[in-house]
Amino acid sequence: MKNTLKITHAEIYKYGGETIEQVVSRIKNQLLEIPNIHAEGNVLCVSHGGVMINLLKDIAPDYIEYRIQNKLPIVDNCDVLILESDGTSLQLIQKYKAL
Repeated sequence: MKNTLKITHAEIYKYGGETIEQVVSRIKNQLLEIPNIHAEGNVLCVSHGGVMINLLKDIAPDYIEYRIQNKLPIVDNCDVLILESDGTSLQLIQKYKAL
């Protein structure tokens, strides 16, 4: 029999981890800095799917709602999300399904 450890987000936070809101805020702030550092072109960022889903909940709630209503996965393994930033906001431009 396989033993599974079940830990809630509240328990992780209690022991010094970040809340989901803190993670989204940290990631969003870092992404918003990219145009100031690399104004000359595109930048590739790699992330865990859970981070991407929670970021999308913040910047593209209509996209999330559409995916949920149509019983589609929000983010699949190896998906590519194209985000655009002007340094003050983030916008989802495109989502590509990995081959």
